[in-house]
Amino acid sequence: MSRFELMAAECASHDVTRMAQLLGVSTSGYYKHLDRSGAIGLTPRAQRRRDLEVKILTHHKESKGTYGSPRITADLHDAGDQVSVNTVAAIMAELGIEGISPRTFKTTTVVDPCASFPPDLVGRRFDQGRIDAVWSSDFKCRRRHLKSYAGPRNMPTGLAMAQANGGAEVQKVGIVA
Repeated sequence: MSRFELMAAECASHDVTRMAQLLGVSTSGYYKHLDRSGAIGLTPRAQRRRDLEVKILTHHKESKGTYGSPRITADLHDAGDQVSVNTVAAIMAELGIEGISPRTFKTTTVVDPCASFPPDLVGRRFDQGRIDAVWSSDFKCRRRHLKSYAGPRNMPTGLAMAQANGGAEVQKVGIVA
């Protein structure tokens, strides 16, 4: 509550001049406040904002709460209202509503049930208690990737083995004693 609103509420029982002195405001400021608040209910800007609030709530409810500010803005543009996405987002934040975008889970790897897997020679124990006890590698190479190397001498060991096998998959797991 502002000082002027307090003065307006208490003006029937107290002197305006005395209240202005006690509250540290001028009497002319109090009367200007009365003129502004009494003559106009809402400014055109505030009225447009209230209208947008009603329209945004309507579109949000029609979409069952799924539409966010970009979609509601597009709907308002289709209805002939000129409004920015940021204004719609700000009004939605003030109202405490937000859109949801349900995302479907996309499976990236599908295991082939008929595939054969190499034997586990280390029994999934990669920590043998000393350094360089277990080495493992898994290379899947294709011939077009091998062309980027100058020759077998410049290739890593797994790639040289892949070239010797004609580009086939190379998987090697072992223990170095």
